[in-house]
Amino acid sequence: MELLQSDKRTLAIAANLLYRYGGSTIHVQMVEYDLFHLLVSIDDECNTRYGVVVAESNILASDAYKNYLDVLNKRVYTRDNPDNVPILLVIVDTIFESARIGVQLGWCSAFTPIVYNPITLKQMDNDWCEKLYTLVKAMNSTITMLSSEYLSIQKTIDLNGIHNNGFRFSGVILYARTIIPHIPQLTAKTKKQFEEDTTKYIYSPKFENDELDNEILECTRLKFANVADVNQRNDKMLFTSSDVQDLQFFGKELGGYNKFRIKYSLLPTIDINGENWQQYITPISLHNMTLCIREPYNKQWAHTFDHQVFTSNVNLGEWVKYSELLNKKSESMIDLFDYII
Repeated sequence: MELLQSDKRTLAIAANLLYRYGGSTIHVQMVEYDLFHLLVSIDDECNTRYGVVVAESNILASDAYKNYLDVLNKRVYTRDNPDNVPILLVIVDTIFESARIGVQLGWCSAFTPIVYNPITLKQMDNDWCEKLYTLVKAMNSTITMLSSEYLSIQKTIDLNGIHNNGFRFSGVILYARTIIPHIPQLTAKTKKQFEEDTTKYIYSPKFENDELDNEILECTRLKFANVADVNQRNDKMLFTSSDVQDLQFFGKELGGYNKFRIKYSLLPTIDINGENWQQYITPISLHNMTLCIREPYNKQWAHTFDHQVFTSNVNLGEWVKYSELLNKKSESMIDLFDYII
Protein backbone atom coordinates (compact mmCIF):
# COMPACT_ATOMS: atom_id res chain seq x y z
CA MET A 1 0.00 0.00 0.00
CA GLU A 2 1.65 3.21 -1.20
CA LEU A 3 -0.62 5.86 0.34
CA LEU A 4 0.14 4.90 3.95
CA GLN A 5 3.27 2.83 4.25
CA SER A 6 4.04 0.63 7.24
CA ASP A 7 7.06 -1.51 8.05
CA LYS A 8 6.93 -5.26 8.62
CA ARG A 9 7.34 -5.06 12.40
CA THR A 10 4.41 -2.68 12.77
CA LEU A 11 2.27 -4.91 10.56
CA ALA A 12 3.29 -7.96 12.59
CA ILE A 13 2.32 -6.27 15.87
CA ALA A 14 -1.06 -5.30 14.43
CA ALA A 15 -1.67 -8.83 13.11
CA ASN A 16 -0.77 -10.39 16.47
CA LEU A 17 -3.16 -8.07 18.30
CA LEU A 18 -5.94 -8.83 15.83
CA TYR A 19 -5.44 -12.54 16.47
CA ARG A 20 -5.37 -11.94 20.25
CA TYR A 21 -8.64 -10.02 20.39
CA GLY A 22 -10.41 -11.20 17.23
CA GLY A 23 -11.60 -14.64 18.32
CA SER A 24 -10.66 -18.19 17.37
CA THR A 25 -12.01 -18.12 13.81
CA ILE A 26 -10.16 -15.06 12.54
CA HIS A 27 -7.69 -15.16 9.61
CA VAL A 28 -5.32 -12.26 8.90
CA GLN A 29 -3.65 -11.91 5.50
CA MET A 30 -1.16 -9.37 4.18
CA VAL A 31 -2.40 -8.10 0.81
CA GLU A 32 -1.09 -5.85 -1.91
CA TYR A 33 -3.94 -3.37 -2.18
CA ASP A 34 -4.17 0.40 -2.36
CA LEU A 35 -6.68 0.95 0.49
CA PHE A 36 -5.47 -1.33 3.30
CA HIS A 37 -2.53 -3.47 4.42
CA LEU A 38 -4.30 -6.48 5.94
CA LEU A 39 -7.41 -8.43 5.00
CA VAL A 40 -9.26 -10.05 7.89
CA SER A 41 -11.67 -12.94 7.27
CA ILE A 42 -13.85 -14.51 9.95
CA ASP A 43 -15.46 -17.94 9.73
CA ASP A 44 -19.03 -17.02 10.62
CA GLU A 45 -22.41 -17.28 8.90
CA CYS A 46 -21.75 -14.04 6.97
CA ASN A 47 -18.13 -14.79 6.01
CA THR A 48 -17.34 -11.41 7.55
CA ARG A 49 -14.42 -9.53 5.99
CA TYR A 50 -12.77 -6.18 6.59
CA GLY A 51 -9.58 -4.38 5.65
CA VAL A 52 -7.10 -2.98 8.14
CA VAL A 53 -4.88 0.07 7.67
CA VAL A 54 -1.84 -0.01 9.96
CA ALA A 55 0.09 3.09 11.01
CA GLU A 56 2.14 4.53 13.89
CA SER A 57 0.91 7.18 16.35
CA ASN A 58 2.04 10.28 14.43
CA ILE A 59 0.06 9.46 11.29
CA LEU A 60 -3.22 11.31 12.04
CA ALA A 61 -1.64 14.76 11.66
CA SER A 62 0.31 13.89 8.53
CA ASP A 63 -0.29 14.93 4.94
CA ALA A 64 -0.19 11.28 3.94
CA TYR A 65 -3.25 10.56 6.10
CA LYS A 66 -5.11 13.56 4.69
CA ASN A 67 -4.35 12.33 1.18
CA TYR A 68 -5.62 8.87 2.14
CA LEU A 69 -8.92 10.31 3.41
CA ASP A 70 -9.19 12.30 0.19
CA VAL A 71 -8.78 9.11 -1.85
CA LEU A 72 -11.46 7.34 0.23
CA ASN A 73 -13.90 10.22 -0.29
CA LYS A 74 -13.31 10.54 -4.04
CA ARG A 75 -13.11 6.84 -4.88
CA VAL A 76 -15.88 5.43 -7.08
CA TYR A 77 -17.41 2.43 -5.29
CA THR A 78 -19.26 0.53 -7.98
CA ARG A 79 -22.05 -1.85 -7.05
CA ASP A 80 -20.25 -4.97 -8.30
CA ASN A 81 -16.87 -4.19 -6.68
CA PRO A 82 -15.87 -7.27 -4.61
CA ASP A 83 -13.67 -5.08 -2.36
CA ASN A 84 -16.57 -3.13 -0.87
CA VAL A 85 -15.62 -4.08 2.69
CA PRO A 86 -15.34 -2.04 5.90
CA ILE A 87 -11.88 -0.66 6.69
CA LEU A 88 -10.53 -0.33 10.23
CA LEU A 89 -7.58 1.84 11.22
CA VAL A 90 -5.05 0.45 13.72
CA ILE A 91 -2.60 2.89 15.34
CA VAL A 92 0.33 0.90 16.76
CA ASP A 93 2.57 1.82 19.67
CA THR A 94 5.73 -0.05 18.66
CA ILE A 95 7.41 0.48 22.03
CA PHE A 96 4.73 -1.13 24.20
CA GLU A 97 3.35 -3.27 21.33
CA SER A 98 -0.19 -2.09 21.93
CA ALA A 99 -2.68 -0.39 19.62
CA ARG A 100 -5.84 1.65 19.23
CA ILE A 101 -8.45 0.70 16.66
CA GLY A 102 -11.57 2.20 15.06
CA VAL A 103 -13.72 2.20 11.92
CA GLN A 104 -12.27 4.30 9.09
CA LEU A 105 -14.66 3.29 6.29
CA GLY A 106 -18.14 1.91 6.95
CA TRP A 107 -21.02 0.84 4.72
CA CYS A 108 -24.73 1.65 4.79
CA SER A 109 -25.25 -0.88 2.00
CA ALA A 110 -23.01 -2.87 -0.33
CA PHE A 111 -22.21 0.26 -2.36
CA THR A 112 -22.84 3.27 -0.03
CA PRO A 113 -19.69 4.08 1.99
CA ILE A 114 -19.16 6.40 4.96
CA VAL A 115 -15.69 7.83 5.65
CA TYR A 116 -15.27 8.65 9.35
CA ASN A 117 -13.30 11.85 10.02
CA PRO A 118 -12.51 12.39 12.81
CA ILE A 119 -12.23 8.71 13.61
CA THR A 120 -13.07 7.21 17.01
CA LEU A 121 -10.11 5.17 18.24
CA LYS A 122 -10.06 3.08 21.42
CA GLN A 123 -7.52 0.78 22.98
CA MET A 124 -7.64 -2.72 21.57
CA ASP A 125 -9.17 -5.09 24.11
CA ASN A 126 -11.75 -7.89 24.10
CA ASP A 127 -14.78 -5.67 24.74
CA TRP A 128 -14.01 -3.00 22.11
CA CYS A 129 -13.01 -5.54 19.45
CA GLU A 130 -16.22 -7.49 20.09
CA LYS A 131 -18.25 -4.31 19.49
CA LEU A 132 -16.31 -3.61 16.28
CA TYR A 133 -16.89 -7.19 15.12
CA THR A 134 -20.65 -6.81 15.66
CA LEU A 135 -20.55 -3.62 13.60
CA VAL A 136 -18.57 -4.94 10.64
CA LYS A 137 -20.60 -8.18 10.67
CA ALA A 138 -23.76 -6.11 10.24
CA MET A 139 -22.13 -4.26 7.33
CA ASN A 140 -21.15 -7.58 5.71
CA SER A 141 -24.71 -8.84 6.18
CA THR A 142 -26.08 -6.15 3.89
CA ILE A 143 -26.56 -8.28 0.80
CA THR A 144 -27.15 -6.57 -2.51
CA MET A 145 -28.42 -8.55 -5.48
CA LEU A 146 -26.28 -8.21 -8.57
CA SER A 147 -27.91 -6.65 -11.59
CA SER A 148 -29.31 -9.14 -14.08
CA GLU A 149 -26.31 -8.77 -16.40
CA TYR A 150 -24.03 -10.22 -13.71
CA LEU A 151 -26.24 -13.12 -12.62
CA SER A 152 -24.49 -16.30 -13.66
CA ILE A 153 -23.65 -19.88 -12.77
CA GLN A 154 -20.09 -20.38 -11.52
CA LYS A 155 -18.35 -23.52 -12.77
CA THR A 156 -15.38 -24.81 -10.77
CA ILE A 157 -13.06 -27.69 -11.71
CA ASP A 158 -10.69 -28.82 -8.94
CA LEU A 159 -7.08 -29.88 -9.64
CA ASN A 160 -4.95 -31.80 -7.12
CA GLY A 161 -1.68 -33.41 -8.12
CA ILE A 162 2.04 -33.82 -7.65
CA HIS A 163 5.02 -32.91 -9.83
CA ASN A 164 7.86 -35.25 -10.70
CA ASN A 165 10.01 -33.30 -8.24
CA GLY A 166 7.68 -34.30 -5.42
CA PHE A 167 6.00 -30.96 -4.86
CA ARG A 168 2.24 -31.10 -4.54
CA PHE A 169 0.01 -28.50 -6.15
CA SER A 170 -3.65 -27.60 -6.11
CA GLY A 171 -5.80 -25.30 -8.13
CA VAL A 172 -9.07 -24.63 -9.88
CA ILE A 173 -10.30 -23.76 -13.33
CA LEU A 174 -13.05 -21.17 -13.08
CA TYR A 175 -15.56 -19.76 -15.50
CA ALA A 176 -19.21 -18.73 -15.40
CA ARG A 177 -22.21 -19.02 -17.67
CA THR A 178 -24.86 -16.33 -17.90
CA ILE A 179 -28.08 -17.46 -16.30
CA ILE A 180 -30.44 -16.21 -19.00
CA PRO A 181 -29.77 -19.02 -21.54
CA HIS A 182 -30.48 -21.61 -18.84
CA ILE A 183 -34.03 -20.43 -18.23
CA PRO A 184 -36.33 -22.72 -20.25
CA GLN A 185 -38.54 -21.24 -22.97
CA LEU A 186 -37.23 -17.74 -22.53
CA THR A 187 -39.55 -15.26 -24.22
CA ALA A 188 -39.98 -11.54 -23.85
CA LYS A 189 -42.63 -12.23 -21.22
CA THR A 190 -40.60 -14.73 -19.19
CA LYS A 191 -37.51 -12.53 -19.41
CA LYS A 192 -39.51 -9.65 -17.94
CA GLN A 193 -40.79 -11.94 -15.18
CA PHE A 194 -37.25 -13.09 -14.46
CA GLU A 195 -35.92 -9.54 -14.14
CA GLU A 196 -38.84 -8.54 -11.88
CA ASP A 197 -38.76 -11.56 -9.60
CA THR A 198 -35.47 -13.40 -9.81
CA THR A 199 -35.97 -15.26 -6.54
CA LYS A 200 -38.35 -17.77 -8.11
CA TYR A 201 -35.49 -19.07 -10.28
CA ILE A 202 -32.83 -19.40 -7.59
CA TYR A 203 -33.73 -22.73 -6.03
CA SER A 204 -35.94 -24.43 -8.61
CA PRO A 205 -33.75 -25.04 -11.70
CA LYS A 206 -31.01 -27.64 -11.92
CA PHE A 207 -28.16 -26.38 -14.06
CA GLU A 208 -26.77 -29.57 -15.55
CA ASN A 209 -23.70 -29.58 -17.78
CA ASP A 210 -24.43 -29.03 -21.45
CA GLU A 211 -22.17 -29.85 -24.42
CA LEU A 212 -19.89 -26.89 -23.74
CA ASP A 213 -19.39 -27.74 -20.05
CA ASN A 214 -18.74 -31.39 -20.93
CA GLU A 215 -16.08 -30.43 -23.48
CA ILE A 216 -14.31 -28.12 -21.01
CA LEU A 217 -14.31 -30.83 -18.34
CA GLU A 218 -12.98 -33.42 -20.80
CA CYS A 219 -10.28 -31.03 -22.07
CA THR A 220 -9.16 -30.45 -18.48
CA ARG A 221 -9.01 -34.17 -17.73
CA LEU A 222 -6.93 -34.81 -20.84
CA LYS A 223 -4.63 -31.87 -20.12
CA PHE A 224 -3.87 -32.97 -16.54
CA ALA A 225 -4.36 -36.72 -16.97
CA ASN A 226 -0.83 -37.64 -15.90
CA VAL A 227 -0.29 -35.10 -13.13
CA ALA A 228 -3.54 -34.37 -11.29
CA ASP A 229 -6.94 -35.60 -10.17
CA VAL A 230 -9.67 -33.58 -11.85
CA ASN A 231 -13.10 -33.21 -10.29
CA GLN A 232 -15.98 -30.82 -10.83
CA ARG A 233 -17.54 -29.05 -7.85
CA ASN A 234 -21.24 -28.39 -7.51
CA ASP A 235 -22.31 -25.33 -9.45
CA LYS A 236 -22.75 -22.07 -7.58
CA MET A 237 -25.04 -19.17 -8.33
CA LEU A 238 -23.39 -15.76 -8.56
CA PHE A 239 -26.40 -13.88 -7.28
CA THR A 240 -25.32 -11.31 -4.68
CA SER A 241 -22.33 -9.07 -4.05
CA SER A 242 -21.09 -11.48 -1.36
CA ASP A 243 -20.96 -14.30 -3.93
CA VAL A 244 -18.53 -12.25 -5.99
CA GLN A 245 -16.52 -11.45 -2.84
CA ASP A 246 -15.97 -15.18 -2.27
CA LEU A 247 -13.93 -15.33 -5.48
CA GLN A 248 -11.34 -13.10 -3.81
CA PHE A 249 -10.21 -16.15 -1.87
CA PHE A 250 -8.12 -17.12 -4.87
CA GLY A 251 -6.55 -13.67 -5.13
CA LYS A 252 -5.85 -12.83 -1.49
CA GLU A 253 -5.12 -16.10 0.27
CA LEU A 254 -1.76 -15.69 1.99
CA GLY A 255 0.96 -17.53 0.09
CA GLY A 256 -1.72 -18.39 -2.37
CA TYR A 257 -2.73 -18.73 -5.94
CA ASN A 258 -1.32 -17.55 -9.24
CA LYS A 259 -3.92 -16.85 -11.91
CA PHE A 260 -3.66 -17.30 -15.67
CA ARG A 261 -6.02 -16.82 -18.56
CA ILE A 262 -6.46 -20.08 -20.44
CA LYS A 263 -8.18 -21.32 -23.56
CA TYR A 264 -8.79 -24.69 -25.18
CA SER A 265 -8.84 -25.32 -28.94
CA LEU A 266 -10.84 -28.24 -30.32
CA LEU A 267 -10.29 -29.98 -33.64
CA PRO A 268 -11.77 -33.20 -35.05
CA THR A 269 -9.84 -36.18 -36.37
CA ILE A 270 -11.20 -36.95 -39.84
CA ASP A 271 -9.85 -39.42 -42.38
CA ILE A 272 -10.94 -38.49 -45.90
CA ASN A 273 -8.53 -40.60 -47.99
CA GLY A 274 -5.65 -38.20 -47.65
CA GLU A 275 -7.56 -35.17 -48.91
CA ASN A 276 -6.60 -31.76 -47.58
CA TRP A 277 -9.62 -31.51 -45.25
CA GLN A 278 -7.86 -29.03 -42.94
CA GLN A 279 -8.88 -26.16 -45.18
CA TYR A 280 -12.52 -26.85 -44.31
CA ILE A 281 -11.98 -26.96 -40.58
CA THR A 282 -12.17 -24.00 -38.18
CA PRO A 283 -11.04 -24.80 -34.62
CA ILE A 284 -13.41 -24.20 -31.76
CA SER A 285 -11.70 -21.84 -29.31
CA LEU A 286 -13.05 -21.88 -25.76
CA HIS A 287 -11.89 -18.74 -23.96
CA ASN A 288 -12.88 -16.89 -20.76
CA MET A 289 -11.48 -19.48 -18.38
CA THR A 290 -9.18 -18.72 -15.44
CA LEU A 291 -6.64 -21.08 -13.93
CA CYS A 292 -5.84 -20.36 -10.26
CA ILE A 293 -3.04 -22.63 -9.12
CA ARG A 294 -0.92 -22.90 -5.99
CA GLU A 295 2.47 -24.57 -6.25
CA PRO A 296 6.14 -23.70 -5.57
CA TYR A 297 7.34 -23.06 -9.10
CA ASN A 298 4.79 -20.95 -10.92
CA LYS A 299 7.14 -20.42 -13.89
CA GLN A 300 6.36 -23.98 -14.90
CA TRP A 301 2.87 -22.84 -15.89
CA ALA A 302 2.42 -21.02 -19.17
CA HIS A 303 0.06 -18.06 -19.29
CA THR A 304 -2.05 -19.72 -21.98
CA PHE A 305 -2.98 -23.38 -22.27
CA ASP A 306 -3.82 -24.39 -25.83
CA HIS A 307 -4.97 -27.97 -25.90
CA GLN A 308 -6.03 -29.85 -29.02
CA VAL A 309 -8.87 -32.30 -28.44
CA PHE A 310 -9.47 -34.73 -31.26
CA THR A 311 -12.87 -36.38 -31.61
CA SER A 312 -13.19 -39.52 -33.70
CA ASN A 313 -15.85 -40.65 -36.18
CA VAL A 314 -16.99 -37.16 -37.07
CA ASN A 315 -17.68 -36.21 -40.65
CA LEU A 316 -17.47 -32.68 -41.97
CA GLY A 317 -21.19 -32.11 -41.85
CA GLU A 318 -21.39 -33.18 -38.23
CA TRP A 319 -18.36 -31.08 -37.32
CA VAL A 320 -19.76 -27.92 -38.89
CA LYS A 321 -23.04 -28.39 -37.03
CA TYR A 322 -21.31 -29.21 -33.73
CA SER A 323 -18.86 -26.32 -33.98
CA GLU A 324 -21.71 -23.90 -34.62
CA LEU A 325 -23.48 -25.22 -31.52
CA LEU A 326 -20.45 -24.86 -29.24
CA ASN A 327 -19.47 -21.47 -30.62
CA LYS A 328 -23.00 -20.22 -29.96
CA LYS A 329 -22.97 -21.60 -26.41
CA SER A 330 -19.54 -20.08 -25.75
CA GLU A 331 -21.13 -16.62 -26.03
CA SER A 332 -22.68 -17.27 -22.61
CA MET A 333 -19.29 -17.65 -20.89
CA ILE A 334 -18.31 -14.93 -18.40
CA ASP A 335 -14.64 -14.29 -17.66
CA LEU A 336 -13.99 -14.35 -13.90
CA PHE A 337 -10.32 -13.31 -14.31
CA ASP A 338 -10.91 -9.66 -13.37
CA TYR A 339 -13.04 -10.57 -10.35
CA ILE A 340 -9.96 -12.15 -8.74
CA ILE A 341 -7.60 -9.36 -7.78
